Amino acid sequence: MNAEKMQRTVTRFQTDVANSLTQLRADVDAEELHHLPKNHPVTIATELYQHVEQVHYEMPFIKKLRHPGIRSRHWKLIEALIGFDLRSVLDLAVVDVVSMDFDGKKYQIEEILSKAMSEYALEFGLDKMRDQLDALQFIIESHDDHNLIADQVCCEKIVEIIDAQYVEAQSLMLSPFVGAFTSRATDWITYIKDLNSFTELLMDCQWSFLYYLPLFSMGDVANLIPEQAQSFRHITKLYQTVAKALQVDSYLVHVPQRPELRAQLLQCQGLFDGLKG
Repeated sequence: MNAEKMQRTVTRFQTDVANSLTQLRADVDAEELHHLPKNHPVTIATELYQHVEQVHYEMPFIKKLRHPGIRSRHWKLIEALIGFDLRSVLDLAVVDVVSMDFDGKKYQIEEILSKAMSEYALEFGLDKMRDQLDALQFIIESHDDHNLIADQVCCEKIVEIIDAQYVEAQSLMLSPFVGAFTSRATDWITYIKDLNSFTELLMDCQWSFLYYLPLFSMGDVANLIPEQAQSFRHITKLYQTVAKALQVDSYLVHVPQRPELRAQLLQCQGLFDGLKG
């Protein structure tokens, strides 16, 4: 049973029955309406409308029962409450589900279902953030005939997205429904902070590389400070190794599996500090 489709069907059927009942009543005198036999079309249509109205009233509960966020842990809580596995009724006819009173504990069941739906919304939010990061790629382009660099606008966009996700993840941690996903949310915050630090390290090294590149491209300067020139050649080799690696595999989410990239950038950063000194 597709609950959403059933909801639409019940609503449409309720409207159709109501319209038909109005038309049937219009053909009967007002005084006769309270004395009609059971087999009269108005009586039959009235009973039908009452049944449809009851089903329509119960549809929000039925939709909750069919919600994808209801996990085994929630079914177990409900089973402990009413004494049987409620999943067994999901394949019953709607009228059978509607007729069940669940030992007067329907309200408690709805509380469990509502909590499960709220938890699902958090889980969906984490999934959405993961999907968003899965699509992010660095753009590596030629700076000149010899050097590759990462597109600055692309890097800034990545940092912007990660910053927004960090705020959203922190908000999730404050939700009263995060319990089941606390570990996942915490791990995600650590993960995106790691990606953010790598991207900012890449941007920092690139800024320094582009700052010093024109200086050490001058032969006279390189001859005057040979040690620094040699250090910059080492930096260039390291940075271009990272840039080429990101050109081959540009996906941001693959960075944690390639620790050598961060190590090479950190080495670059240390050498740049030596040049500044």
